[in-house]
Amino acid sequence: MRYLQILNIACLIAGASMTLVLSVVTLIMALYQEEAAQVGGSFAGVAAATVVFALFGLAAAAAVWGMRRGAAWRWIAQGVLFAVIALLVTYLRNLA
Repeated sequence: MRYLQILNIACLIAGASMTLVLSVVTLIMALYQEEAAQVGGSFAGVAAATVVFALFGLAAAAAVWGMRRGAAWRWIAQGVLFAVIALLVTYLRNLA
């Protein structure tokens, strides 16, 4: 269980940091829409990526909290985290 908790914490850190970074990028693109369009930036794409990474971070937070408290729903939260990871991988593979 300890290794799973370490993996959950790593997912939480990755999800939170990517959400923070993409939120700043989304804010900058919202403020400078004309310049972002000139360099080929897609506001909708960056906003969608922000939402997907936010879901990833929230699912990881639920998994960490459930494991730490020993809650009855901890395995459901773990399954949701793995489902969100699959969604994230699918989303990122379709970007290319």
